[in-house]
Amino acid sequence: MKRSLINRDVVGSIVCRVLAINYRRILEAILLSVGMWCLVAVITGFVITGCSHRHEVDHSNEIPLERARNSPLNSIRLELDSVIGSDVEEDYLFSIVRGLAIDNEDNLVVFDGILKNVRVFNTGGQLLRKHSLKDGDGPGEFRRASTFSLSHDKQRVYLYDMVSRRITIMDYATFDYVAQIPIPETQHAVVKGASDRRILVLYNQLDLGDGSLVHVFSESGTKLATFERRHPEYSTYLRQNLQAFHHVSMAQSDSLIFLSFALPYDLRMYNRQYQLLRRFHLTPDFFGGTVRDGEWVYPSGYTSNLVVADDNLLLQFVTDRENEETWLHSFDFAGRSRGVQRLVNNSWGDRFGLYSGAVDSKGRLYGVTYDPFPKIIRLRVVSGTPDLEGA
Repeated sequence: MKRSLINRDVVGSIVCRVLAINYRRILEAILLSVGMWCLVAVITGFVITGCSHRHEVDHSNEIPLERARNSPLNSIRLELDSVIGSDVEEDYLFSIVRGLAIDNEDNLVVFDGILKNVRVFNTGGQLLRKHSLKDGDGPGEFRRASTFSLSHDKQRVYLYDMVSRRITIMDYATFDYVAQIPIPETQHAVVKGASDRRILVLYNQLDLGDGSLVHVFSESGTKLATFERRHPEYSTYLRQNLQAFHHVSMAQSDSLIFLSFALPYDLRMYNRQYQLLRRFHLTPDFFGGTVRDGEWVYPSGYTSNLVVADDNLLLQFVTDRENEETWLHSFDFAGRSRGVQRLVNNSWGDRFGLYSGAVDSKGRLYGVTYDPFPKIIRLRVVSGTPDLEGA
């Protein structure tokens, strides 16, 4: 009986030691697993956070709105330099021009959205070549191409199709198909070629919701970054017919990107990391506008386009909707005013538009006038006192 008790005690002791060892190992395994999961969570959180900061630029520390001071540089004005166009000759007949650009030889590249072709003219206005777009839904085909740009190095053509909702990339030398990028989130987009073969895509404000306004893509279709959003009162002013969905304009220099909104009515300057550097305006009462909650509201005017004319000159074309007059506001890159020009009774006509990507090596600007028929105009920038009664 005693021997039996001793055996049970020995067995019990052995079992307890085995269990203790196993418990310790189990506990170590649990702690190791928890530690690994914590490490994975930390790394994942870091990656996600890093990606989100890299993907969507935060402008929570808003830059204050500045009223433009006068620049020490000379005021400027625009004058007509030359015209391309005919209402008879087919090669020089234009319809609805959807984009202009300048290539590395200072040739003018014209995309006509109705005639569905891309034409290249030399500096003297002679046609060098023409490419007609193919209808269809396949690669390199178009249903309704609506915006156009050359790449920053002038080696690629970017065309956005508002029906197919995609960007088609073509080789500029041959117009051969290269690739396409689907843009399903918006029906109206403006494309701009940027450095390092990046493509800036300005989305339609009406489709945005809480989404970002500008999306940055590689040519392979990878979304690299997004920045800026529409104004929170955009829908209110749209319903009141104070602005249209497309009243956002974009231009760029080698190192800076500029945006102008109908609401808030100011100019915004960003670096190539898409960080907001400056917000500025000419005067809040230019068209009887008001400042509300620190934002400049134009009830009757909107920016029709922005053009970077040289490495320190930004041109803002503003339309007063009450009388359909266009005004030129000029700024240096420090946000200082270089004058105002009232663009009425122009020698090139009063119904016209200029294009941000169409500035040649001499600083001459290209645009389109529709009086009395569509023509391409080339304007030169002249230093001196602006004529407020017309050009």
